[in-house]
Amino acid sequence: MRLLQLDLEVLKALDKLRVLDINLISSLVGINEGTCKNRMRKLVTEGYVKYYQESKTTKRYYTVTKKGMAYLYPPRITISKSGKIYKKVKKAPTINKRTLDHEIKVAEVLNHILRFNDNLSIDDFKTERDMQRKMEYMQIRNQHICDLLCEKYKIKIEVELSVKQKNKLSRNIIFNTSNYVQIWFVNSDMLYKRLLDEKKYLEEKYLIKIIKLNNICDADLDLSSYYKEINEKFGVISTEKKEMYQQMNIFEIK
Repeated sequence: MRLLQLDLEVLKALDKLRVLDINLISSLVGINEGTCKNRMRKLVTEGYVKYYQESKTTKRYYTVTKKGMAYLYPPRITISKSGKIYKKVKKAPTINKRTLDHEIKVAEVLNHILRFNDNLSIDDFKTERDMQRKMEYMQIRNQHICDLLCEKYKIKIEVELSVKQKNKLSRNIIFNTSNYVQIWFVNSDMLYKRLLDEKKYLEEKYLIKIIKLNNICDADLDLSSYYKEINEKFGVISTEKKEMYQQMNIFEIK
């Protein structure tokens, strides 16, 4: 099977977001559903992709396989002192039934955000998986990593499907730092109220937005407006502007 450019985009999306259903793949990659189903069938048959399905009447959830990862990231060949050859291949994401709902919801949130922001693409966002790849094991254990990060607009996105204690919420907000707008998507009234309490307590240092997942279609998801707001509130200066100011010698950036 000769892989097309759209097949590569599908594999990249699956690698980035771990698991997707057919509707999300079609929307995020930008291909019609009929073409998407046809290509997914071929990718599964050729072993680049696999799927999980509880029964014949439920959705299929797709993820990239080891073969698909080897296509995305050609194996690194190393030779030991004894002459033994090793192939180092990036690990494929696994479909974990316990975390499946959260992973799909993160992808759905990203899909909604991209619909509101025509100037952004999936490549403008880093997922937890993307960020973990660049961290050591102890770093991952000792700090909080947001679900989605958009550096262009200084946005950190959290998707919470379970109720968390106040002290854990406070810790995660602080880990996200005051240099970013924090958008929390929640599906629990209790968690929504707890975040409102934290927002009141921390609003002098942190810019926090709270959106109920069942209201996401009516929410304002224009990230450029959030970026403007954090600039006005905390005076965040982009790297591009810093370079421009330095070239113009208007003032010294320390």
